[in-house]
Amino acid sequence: MYFKILVPLDGSTLAERALSVARALARRCAADLELLTVVPDGDGDRSSATAAPYLAAIAEQAESESDPIKCHVVQGDAAPGIVDFTRSQGFSLIVMATHGRTGFVRGLLGSVTDQVILNSPVPVLVVNGGSAPVPDLGEMIDNVIIPLDGSELAESAIEHGEAVAEAFGADLALLRVAASNANSIERSLARHYLDGIASSLNVKGSEIKQHTPTGDPGETVIATGASLPNSLIVMTTRGTSGLKRRMRGSVADRVVRGTTVPTMVIPPVAAFTGRCMD
Repeated sequence: MYFKILVPLDGSTLAERALSVARALARRCAADLELLTVVPDGDGDRSSATAAPYLAAIAEQAESESDPIKCHVVQGDAAPGIVDFTRSQGFSLIVMATHGRTGFVRGLLGSVTDQVILNSPVPVLVVNGGSAPVPDLGEMIDNVIIPLDGSELAESAIEHGEAVAEAFGADLALLRVAASNANSIERSLARHYLDGIASSLNVKGSEIKQHTPTGDPGETVIATGASLPNSLIVMTTRGTSGLKRRMRGSVADRVVRGTTVPTMVIPPVAAFTGRCMD
């Protein structure tokens, strides 16, 4: 399971939207929860002086009945700072908002989210920083959606989806999207593929559902998340495309930016190292 969870914050209420999800996972997984702010090198003293008491106040509010929450302030560039701290301190999951534009460290959680996903050694659970309400996952996550495309890389998200479903007692929704012009044979193959995946799973207390719609993959994942109540999406990003290593423009990127459902993205390095699991 996830045993040590990191939440990067920048002083904005948008960034703090990730806290409720992180607390729910920490509670369900009996994990440690820690907070981090990365302040720019050129503005280190002023921002550090502001960040430390801010994080302490957030930790005090969030602790409730859980173990004390540790707080950290480091200097450097945002994305490398988050990734390096995650790696050096042995975290198993990052939970962060898609953007935080009003805090004392401006832009910390905006354009860097995809950089964190690409370079993180562990999964990154992204909470949309928009205006839509963030669901309280403490007691009400009912569906874990796992989009699959037939590749081994996409299938590496399954173990993470199983772990979350077991922790919350949620159902698993396996999703294989066929092209809009797919013929009957192609649609049948998609169903047969999910049958094989479903038969290999054994999550106690969970029903395994199969969805084989047609359409655009990104839009279909977003629509599925909206249609199933109290959902969490768990998916991989390819990360490497030809000679360019990037997330922007990928299906995962479109889902993260377009859905109001919390989305756990498994980056390529995390998918193959297993560092995020016991």
